Amino acid sequence: MNNPEHTSLIQEAIQGGNPEVALENVVHQLSGQGYTRSQIYQLFLAYQTANHHTPEWNLIEDEKIDHPVVLILDRLVGWCNSKNALLAEEPLNEKE
Repeated sequence: MNNPEHTSLIQEAIQGGNPEVALENVVHQLSGQGYTRSQIYQLFLAYQTANHHTPEWNLIEDEKIDHPVVLILDRLVGWCNSKNALLAEEPLNEKE
């Protein structure tokens, strides 16, 4: 499901001054384009899987406790304060 356009959106957001806010905006942008919560989760998970062991990823993790992509994944799943959950009104499992 991951394609160069999605990868580019995520990379640009990470490189900005406030990656967590920028990534949240990517989530809402994709949702506005008709992507479901589950599909967006899969896009971010694919990005994490493809980039988890890269020097760029490790550099960000050295500066922060968690990578911003991981924080977005947590917020999509709901592993956060309920007021910080993203797209909580949608089921994560498409079968729900």
